[in-house]
Parts: sequence; structure tokens; C-alpha cells
Amino acid sequence: GGVCTAHGDHVIKPQTGHHLTPLPLSKGGNTFDELSMMDFTLFAFDADENAVASIEQAAKSLGVPFRAVRDTFSGGREAYEARMILVRPDQYVVWLGDQAPDDPVALLKKVTGRD
Repeated sequence: GGVCTAHGDHVIKPQTGHHLTPLPLSKGGNTFDELSMMDFTLFAFDADENAVASIEQAAKSLGVPFRAVRDTFSGGREAYEARMILVRPDQYVVWLGDQAPDDPVALLKKVTGRD
């Protein structure tokens, strides 16, 4: 006799402030399996390596615990509609895009509460 109180629609496309819907990875497992409770996790799906490196370097320069998970933008992952997705250690999406942010340091300062 319970009544569902959920509102809205379920979408796969990531939204900042929401959890990431798990999708399979080409090596097995899924994106949820790769999330870290200690690090920010950047999913990079056929993303430009320079873009990924710019975010990695910004994290390193700020001492932000960080890891990048690289995979293809196929096999269902194209449903994310973004080639890069940054997830906090508490597993909430904080940024997504197809290109590196204009200022990766400013982005990481903002998502870590340092700005």
C-alpha cells in the first residue's frame, strides 16, 4: 500500500549536484566501481589528453586528491552526453564538459571550497 514520493524524471545525462548514473566501462565493471571516497574522480571518455592533463596538473598544484579514469565515448557511455565528468569524493557530480575549463585551477578551487 506504499505510495512513491519520487518526483521528476530519471536521466542518464549527468547533472551537477546529482549522483552519476552508473554505466558499464569497456574494461568491465562500471563507473560507480571507479568512484573514490578519497579522491576527486575525472571520467575522461575519448577526451583530449591535453584537457585531461590540464585538470590533473591543476589538482596536483593545489594538492587536491585526484584520479582520472579514461575510457571510450562508446559502449553506452555516450548517453552521458559529456566527454569529461568530475565527481567529488562524496560521489556528487561537480562539473562536466567536452573541453577543459578555461581555468582548471579556478574550477578546482571552486569545487573544493577554496575560492
